[in-house]
Amino acid sequence: MMDGVIDYLPKPNEVENFAYNVEKDGEKTKMELDIKKPFVGLAFKLEETKFGQVTYIRVYQGKIKKGQNIINTSTKKKTKVSRMVRMHSAEM
Repeated sequence: MMDGVIDYLPKPNEVENFAYNVEKDGEKTKMELDIKKPFVGLAFKLEETKFGQVTYIRVYQGKIKKGQNIINTSTKKKTKVSRMVRMHSAEM
């Protein structure tokens, strides 16, 4: 099973990830594993919990901090990151 995980879920530095830059008319841009670059992430799951809405994000480039404003490229609206937690199984 572990061989399958390694084959199908490579480390981020073993694959090339690209994003479309909305500020440059959708120009295809390669993502780099560099925290000094602008934040690029994908919210892949939204969940309502007893703590409120939890958004799961995969970070492709840069970093994200509590209090930071991020832009939702679908709605073009700014959203403030009010709280961050690390999930481990069912624990926050």
